[in-house]
Amino acid sequence: SDLLLHGEVPPDHPTCWRSLHGHRGRGGADVGIPPALPAVAPGDTPPCGIRLPPSFPDIISGYRELPEFTHLAMAGTSRVFAETLDYVLTCGPRADGPGFRSVRSAPVPGRENVVALGGMPNEFMPSDHFPLVCDLELEEYG
Repeated sequence: SDLLLHGEVPPDHPTCWRSLHGHRGRGGADVGIPPALPAVAPGDTPPCGIRLPPSFPDIISGYRELPEFTHLAMAGTSRVFAETLDYVLTCGPRADGPGFRSVRSAPVPGRENVVALGGMPNEFMPSDHFPLVCDLELEEYG
């Protein structure tokens, strides 16, 4: 989300690069770092960041504040995987045309509530992701 919402991912981003090592593909093959990238020891940061060009449109979220998570899975009572994996993204107003603004968004459940239900899915949330619902309004620039 940082790349789209902020236009860049710096080389010292705290979580972006952590999946470059130990990633497994189909059949359990170690995918690792693509050959075009230099070898980096696990835990080290790749030597480059990513920045979108200035011509890339401004992207906004339908949620003024991103949810803490949209997926929460549990393995036993202590291991929890909770991440924001789902987004509502659109273009904001532009100088050369209309765009959208976020008007309101539906609340999302709190972590403690989902953990108390044993993670997702459960009897109240039949999916392993919860829906993100928001109202967007089309508006002109300016």
